[in-house]
Amino acid sequence: MSKKRVEKHQNIPIIAATTALLPQWCNCTLPCNICRQVFACVLNAFLFQAKEQLISSLKEFVRVNIVLAGEAISESACTKINDGDVVMVYGR
Repeated sequence: MSKKRVEKHQNIPIIAATTALLPQWCNCTLPCNICRQVFACVLNAFLFQAKEQLISSLKEFVRVNIVLAGEAISESACTKINDGDVVMVYGR
């Protein structure tokens, strides 16, 4: 899953979410309109927080597993290359 895909993700439509989940979460003593509004706010806040946390985790994964790994490889390679050595590299 890429960072762009996560950033482009849209929350599920409130009507669909409330229609599907409202009977399970809503107390029947509350008027449905109030419950629906509260549910929509809580759901959006939860989904926004989950989205932000996922983006943060992706950034940390890239930093640790790509950037720092590249730095460690370059430092290790520098200690093994001497003057006059032939170095072959591959890149796309």
